[in-house]
Amino acid sequence: MSKSELTPARYLGKICDKHPELAGLRKKANRSCVGCWREQIKKSHSTEEFKVKAREYSKTEARRESHSTWMVEYYKQNPHIPRQYKLARLNRTPAWANQSKIAEIYQEARKLGLTVDHIIPLCGKLVSGLHVENNLQLLPGPTNFSKGNSYVS
Repeated sequence: MSKSELTPARYLGKICDKHPELAGLRKKANRSCVGCWREQIKKSHSTEEFKVKAREYSKTEARRESHSTWMVEYYKQNPHIPRQYKLARLNRTPAWANQSKIAEIYQEARKLGLTVDHIIPLCGKLVSGLHVENNLQLLPGPTNFSKGNSYVS
């Protein structure tokens, strides 16, 4: 058992007869053995009824919206997550931004082998810019990475 398996939702308790290798790892919600719980989930997810419902649910627009809302809230609460940059870009893109022009800039960067840099960084210490077309510039990778989140006027 690794330390990563011990979360606020899990604790060490009585050792299960079926899963002694887990050394008593249990779920706090229902005090069940984690191994037995995993088996139960696999069994329920393998039924045809579950698969049909999952396919229908994944096609709904409401699921997509709730998932994106959940992701935004999750990444706001966990800023250390590597996808913090993508969330910052999402939050710093105003409704009036010209998305087609931004897409053209990224395409041009791929063609030329350059990177897209925000002139005023999205998450700078002193200032924070917006993800709009006039705040983007093309730079070679090493130059962009050495700049980091700094803003030089």
